[in-house]
Amino acid sequence: MSDLTDGKEILHDDDPQKDLWGGQHTRKDRQLSAVVTKVPGEKKWFQIRLEVKSTKESNPLTGRVTFYLHDSFDKPVITVPVRSGAAILTVVAFGAFTVGAKVEEDNGAVTILERDLAEVEDAPLAFRQN
Repeated sequence: MSDLTDGKEILHDDDPQKDLWGGQHTRKDRQLSAVVTKVPGEKKWFQIRLEVKSTKESNPLTGRVTFYLHDSFDKPVITVPVRSGAAILTVVAFGAFTVGAKVEEDNGAVTILERDLAEVEDAPLAFRQN
């Protein structure tokens, strides 16, 4: 197994993170969201802003989040510290893929999240279909 899947067996060759992280983008007061926008001046490239934050003000996010991207990225596994209650990662890609996220909090709690970017409703259609 590669570090990319965190020891999990890949189920979809074309989308290696799909179905490895529980299929939920919200769990245990934690939410993985994505905003996809076209890169200005580019026909095929899109900017993806990934964010993990708490869904409850009374239970703020702490610690760090490791994002698991498609294996076509130069750095497909990226760990981001939580700052001001959120872990944010921005990347550029030409099409949709599934993102896995492992939230490791200061209190020892671990939460896994999954977001299929093809299902982000307000993402451009050209991104979701590619």
